[in-house]
Amino acid sequence: LEESMALVPAAERPAVRKAVLDAFAAGPGGTYDCTHGLLNPETGAERVVRAQGRVLEAPDGGLYMLGATLDV
Repeated sequence: LEESMALVPAAERPAVRKAVLDAFAAGPGGTYDCTHGLLNPETGAERVVRAQGRVLEAPDGGLYMLGATLDV
């Protein structure tokens, strides 16, 4: 999560982090849907993306998120 969050503009990180953590707190079936800026790590240019995900349960009982990010 921290590696991905480094690419989100600092002002937007708290809201994006909360959306992801809320999805995990909901457990399997929890969803994440957030539109936010994303920084290009090479140029620093910002673009707006819509990130969506669903929390799934692994065979060992752990949780993970399957997601997609769409350019807006």
